[in-house]
Amino acid sequence: MGKEDIYQLRIERQDAAIAEEAGLDGRYFIQTEVDPAPAGFSMEEAVSSYKSLQKVERAFRVIKNDLDIRPVYVRRETRIRGHVMICYFALLIDILVEKRMREIFPDMENSQARKAQLKKSGRSENDSLTMKTMMEELDTIRLIPLFINGNEKPVYISTQIDNSVKKLFSSLGIRNANNPEKLRIETDKHKAVPNQLELNFG
Repeated sequence: MGKEDIYQLRIERQDAAIAEEAGLDGRYFIQTEVDPAPAGFSMEEAVSSYKSLQKVERAFRVIKNDLDIRPVYVRRETRIRGHVMICYFALLIDILVEKRMREIFPDMENSQARKAQLKKSGRSENDSLTMKTMMEELDTIRLIPLFINGNEKPVYISTQIDNSVKKLFSSLGIRNANNPEKLRIETDKHKAVPNQLELNFG
């Protein structure tokens, strides 16, 4: 085998290609068939519409995978409607709670902060909550009934509730979470809006 037959590998730094790729970091492209403004969408409206589509897709993903809207194990139409309605109520609660958590824990708005929080091996009771960590925390809370001196009516004690969860409960108006007999939800009368939520069961 001659020297001309030996395979040689040479690596060179392509500064122009690296700079071109770096210029695209953190950017994305949206292609639309809608006419540009003023007849159609402005650039801001196109981006907003695309992000709204992502929210719709996420909602369907949650309702199918997390809330188990399928399969349906009932046959009567009224019960199927009830099952679907319960799933959408759960989705509504999920969205409203997540919205409130973004207000309480604004640092979790940053995706990197959420990832760092989820990767932690252990949580402090004062750590900010994500939907995932909130569900994990709620899953650990237990109400324990105690029957003292032979009383038929139990007294309830709760396992530990972290400060971050208490903060969320307080912001949602949930009072006496560890006492089911006194559990109530307080509404802010100053922010109350008549007919804010109307449901059609027809």
